[in-house]
Amino acid sequence: MTFTSYAQNFEDVMLWRALKHIQNGFYIDIGAQDPVVDSVSMAFYEQGWRGLHVEPVLNYAERLRSARPDETVIQSAVGEAGILKLFEIVDTGLSTGDPEIAKKHRESGFEIREADVPCVTLASILDRNADRDIHWLKIDVEGMEEQVLRSWSRSPVRPWVVVIESTIPNSQVDTHDHWEKVLVELGYDPAYFDGLNRFYVARAHAELKGAFYCGPNFFDGFSLTSTSPFCSALANKLDADEQQVQQMARALEDAQTQLRQSLVEAERFAADLAQREREAKETSLQFQRSREEVARLADTVALREQEIGEGRSQLQLSREEAQSLAHALSQREQELSSAMIRALQSESDVAKLLEEVSSIYASHSWKITSPLRFVGSIAKRVPRYGIKILGRSRPAARHVGRRAIALPFVYLRTHPRLKALVVRSVDRWPRVAKRLREFARVSSEQTRHGWVEPTPMVAGDINWATYPSSVRRNYMQLLRASATAMGRERGGEE
Repeated sequence: MTFTSYAQNFEDVMLWRALKHIQNGFYIDIGAQDPVVDSVSMAFYEQGWRGLHVEPVLNYAERLRSARPDETVIQSAVGEAGILKLFEIVDTGLSTGDPEIAKKHRESGFEIREADVPCVTLASILDRNADRDIHWLKIDVEGMEEQVLRSWSRSPVRPWVVVIESTIPNSQVDTHDHWEKVLVELGYDPAYFDGLNRFYVARAHAELKGAFYCGPNFFDGFSLTSTSPFCSALANKLDADEQQVQQMARALEDAQTQLRQSLVEAERFAADLAQREREAKETSLQFQRSREEVARLADTVALREQEIGEGRSQLQLSREEAQSLAHALSQREQELSSAMIRALQSESDVAKLLEEVSSIYASHSWKITSPLRFVGSIAKRVPRYGIKILGRSRPAARHVGRRAIALPFVYLRTHPRLKALVVRSVDRWPRVAKRLREFARVSSEQTRHGWVEPTPMVAGDINWATYPSSVRRNYMQLLRASATAMGRERGGEE
């Protein structure tokens, strides 16, 4: 089985050379510190040995208990029984109970914590294991070696080999002259000095002394760990390589993460591409349909253009017809204007005639001869009505008589002044007036039935009440003649 050295200065190699023939041996490590780094016992633990550890610093004691659950760990200092003020040099194996050494460490820049810890004698530790062989005892107490050794004198237990750090901490100043005589008195002889530690062999096992004739070498067949100070360059390189490997691992992990992301993105891209392909196919189909639709539209447009061409030809013909019609309408408008001018001239002539008639009717001679004209008109009508009466029956004669009697009332209606005079005269006799009014009503109804043509009132400035009915009839005949002439001219234009 390969032997791996973990100790700071090959202490485990020298002990293994002397004790490797022992199977499942036992050891006591005072000032054990870390379970692996600079540990003298770790190589033996790997070879199946078990032991007891004494460590006053809580942090390291807990590490030992965690790493070596099958071994005994005593969290205490060793020396005179009681309480010891411990100067803990943080995160190092330099913690000490010596105030002067602690002062030097503080001056060197180390962080120091002070704590009161229990202190037990070395004799009590050895006595609790008196029933077994203690193959080696290591004492590393940072300047308190003499106090530890003096607490041993009362116990008869003698470990086979004792290893003690024999220089002032972090120096080559030897201190064994202060405490070596205690070991000599306990029955030990010096065997080996490695520049940091002194090895002592019990006189009862003097045969082991020959194993310490020279320092560690190739023939001891051991290997070193990366924590060994002799492998610092290699350890630094290994650390650098490890950091590089870690960086590469992180880079590889990042690359794997990026690759996974790329794969996810590639899957998304593939899905998107498939979707795009489907959309492209649909677009192609739509495009094909659009082309067909465009072709149909082109045919439709061609037909529409042909129809438009025909429509333009028809429009051209229509324009020519419209122009000819417009020319004809222009001529008709000119003719109508001429006719309207003639009509206006006729109306002007009629107005002049009316003015002349009005002046005649307004004259005193016309008014004085009015009764004579009335009698004359009666005389003219009597023969005509007499002939009609001879040819008809009695009802017809009665009807003619009524019409003849109604003529005075018609005359009075057309002559308001004379009517007013007659009314005032007749009102003196109420009964007569009543009968005359009834007869006038009947005569007016007969007049509406058409035997006397009613004369419509014409808008304008002419007061027809001052004219006889013959004047109004003549005026209406003139208007009808003028309207007929204008209607004929319009019909010709159309």
